[in-house]
Amino acid sequence: MKNFNNEATAGPFLCTFGIKGKRGLKKLLEKEMWWYYDQFGAGALSEEQMPHFGARVGFRSKSLKNEKVVEKVASGMPLRRAVMMLDALEQAASSQLYNVLSTLTDAKRLEEGCGFKNGVVKASADWGAVWKKVEAAGAIVELDWSKFDRERPAEDIAFIIDVVISCFEARDERGKRLLEAYKLMMTKAVIERVVVLDDGGVFTIDAGIPPSGFKTMCAGDDNLTIFSHEDFIIHRGSYHVTRLQACFPPGTNMKEGTSKLMHMVRWDEFDGELIIDEAAGRSHRWEYNFKGKPKFLSNFWLIDGQPIRPTHDNLEKLLWPEGIHDSLDVYGAAVMAMVVDNPWNHHCVNHMLMRYVIIQQLRRIDLIKGATHDVMIMCGLREAGGGGEVPFPMVAPWRRGNVHCRMEDYPEVAIYINEFSAFFRGVTTLYSRMPTGGIDAWAFMNIIRGESHVGEGQYGNDLIEWLKFLSKKYLRNLRGFRDRPAPVEPSEGDEQAFLSGFEVYRDLLLRRRLRTPMEFGAFLSRSPRNLLEMQLPVNDELVWHNGTPFPEPCIDRIADAVGKIVNIDYLQLKTTLRSVLENDPELGVLMLS
Repeated sequence: MKNFNNEATAGPFLCTFGIKGKRGLKKLLEKEMWWYYDQFGAGALSEEQMPHFGARVGFRSKSLKNEKVVEKVASGMPLRRAVMMLDALEQAASSQLYNVLSTLTDAKRLEEGCGFKNGVVKASADWGAVWKKVEAAGAIVELDWSKFDRERPAEDIAFIIDVVISCFEARDERGKRLLEAYKLMMTKAVIERVVVLDDGGVFTIDAGIPPSGFKTMCAGDDNLTIFSHEDFIIHRGSYHVTRLQACFPPGTNMKEGTSKLMHMVRWDEFDGELIIDEAAGRSHRWEYNFKGKPKFLSNFWLIDGQPIRPTHDNLEKLLWPEGIHDSLDVYGAAVMAMVVDNPWNHHCVNHMLMRYVIIQQLRRIDLIKGATHDVMIMCGLREAGGGGEVPFPMVAPWRRGNVHCRMEDYPEVAIYINEFSAFFRGVTTLYSRMPTGGIDAWAFMNIIRGESHVGEGQYGNDLIEWLKFLSKKYLRNLRGFRDRPAPVEPSEGDEQAFLSGFEVYRDLLLRRRLRTPMEFGAFLSRSPRNLLEMQLPVNDELVWHNGTPFPEPCIDRIADAVGKIVNIDYLQLKTTLRSVLENDPELGVLMLS
């Protein structure tokens, strides 16, 4: 499996057996799924005996302006978007086709007639190559439809599945059966999957594309279509992002800043260097104009073809990150990652430079004082109108004093600015490299976070110097400079739960006890989670049909519950239960649920 995320959730099936995350399960999942494909290809399994997939519903935070929050709350609309998280086994089921098709589409991504341009590497010469075609286009149709994934009907999804399967041709009977199996598993994953709620509720949805690299690559919502003049006689203005300067009536006093003068502003487009002329009303304030410009893969284009996105995108990522910024080191890594993500946006880079410098100042204080959290709180205090010292005045004095000044005017921060500038210059060179000869921004962000390493044996890879900079200059140590970590392996408990869970699942499938998705959902709803999590002694005399002892305390629990309903001797009831569970342990699972 490509792009296996060890930090992702494992889905409802494995969660049923006490496994919350996918960490270390890659080989186990591949082995389990290939057993089904191999047996189906050999004619030993029927469609009813192939596994089903479940999904859980999660929620992704999305930052909103205050007025939008009030509007949504008043109308009862959700503040966050729902995401569907499929069983971990699904990736192992689709990886065979994904690996082949993604390789082919990646090779053709720069061809003008190829629609699979979402494989373009942003931090490379790829982006500029696409821009040359965009710049010369007679018209651009940008498709980013709201609720596209969620509202795609099942008939459309089935058609896409047929298109994907038609890309392959079987060489023999086994190949035909394998293609049948791939089509069957795709159908189970994107059409027939059942949604399992945490309280045991189960339902199906007759539409929607779950998020995964394979499915959204073939039927996603982010597309860029380019037409020639011969196809459409349509003309638009420039496609690149422009820059606008805030201008005010001549003679306007801008000594105290321009924030309180915005009711008089006039935005004029400019090229080249910003000309500041207060007498003529031309202020230092300027912004990018993204309105009416085509967007692709969340990025726009500058006039020279560089990718750019609004600054608020990166600031929101820092405010509401995917993970948790639990230390200055981790936050510093995130700040540098935002530089890699949006290096051509001057406002974004300036924001990140400020944060980088403040992080270094906080680190120096923390080495002496400790208690980072308390220090950060006190460093948020500003000078009052009457003056007076603020705690830790050496941290961001240009932002905390009554007198307006620039960060660059403080010689104490020059060393940090030079370090940041050296790093920034290195990052921008990525955009002149071919993807095969360098490294893209996404991979570099993973390196900064310590989740990946530099390609081995790559000649002339000056990223090593940048990474040494990151390793030595105030960011956390990178894994690429440590002893090589051992391969990610599951914990002993997760591995045992995995094997036990899939053993029960396979047995039920082979005995045709889970023929439909809803039967599978019902199985998860009344799952034996409580059996597997219970750390209690077991009765050696009682054994499941698969060799797993049935816990004696579970029998006690069932007997207590049944004894409240029927009038029967307690010991006689336990003896009867043991006899029943020896022959049908699933009944015991049902009783417990």
